[in-house]
Amino acid sequence: MTPRSAQSKRGDQLRVADMEHSAALIDEVRVMGRDRFLSERTLQDAVIRRFEVLGEAAGHVSKRTREAFPRIEWTRMHGFASFAKHEYWRVDLERVWAAIEVMPALRRALAQVRLDHRRGD
Repeated sequence: MTPRSAQSKRGDQLRVADMEHSAALIDEVRVMGRDRFLSERTLQDAVIRRFEVLGEAAGHVSKRTREAFPRIEWTRMHGFASFAKHEYWRVDLERVWAAIEVMPALRRALAQVRLDHRRGD
């Protein structure tokens, strides 16, 4: 585990990189297809875990970045991560699949955030 002091030093670039990584892994499942996702519990758990990482990172991205990219649903992603962790028994796999289907668009948006941050360095 990472000490809290190291966690607090994770800036937007690292958090967005974490989000991109999770979105890419989730997108691999999208390519596998809905039927496979709905039939494999380990795949469902892996995807939900990646959504938790995605949402937790989204919740810690700075206000400046969130405001610069308002089309990304930062708050909604963070809310789902919290919901999945604390009310895991209520997670609806059809809604998870719907979120999986938007991964290509989210990946494009996150890539834009990353490029914007690189220009700012």
